[in-house]
Amino acid sequence: MLDAWQAFADEPGFARVATLDDLAGNGFNLSIPLYVKRQSSSASAGQQAQSLQEAWASWQDSGRAFWQQMDELVETLDGLIEPERTDA
Repeated sequence: MLDAWQAFADEPGFARVATLDDLAGNGFNLSIPLYVKRQSSSASAGQQAQSLQEAWASWQDSGRAFWQQMDELVETLDGLIEPERTDA
């Protein structure tokens, strides 16, 4: 981010050096989306965009995998704890 500011140059999808004419043309509104257009990360990587259903299914699958890994971690940690001794 600092590099874009120090270079004082346009960086597609991130920064734009707007002229006073550009600002006047937008009623001096400084809203970033008026000057910088988002670039789709999937389009820039040459991938096809996911549908909402595909994204939702992927999110659910990753959540299930996360909780399975957490369960395994808890079991492993439980196995490291020595049971309390009751000899007195």
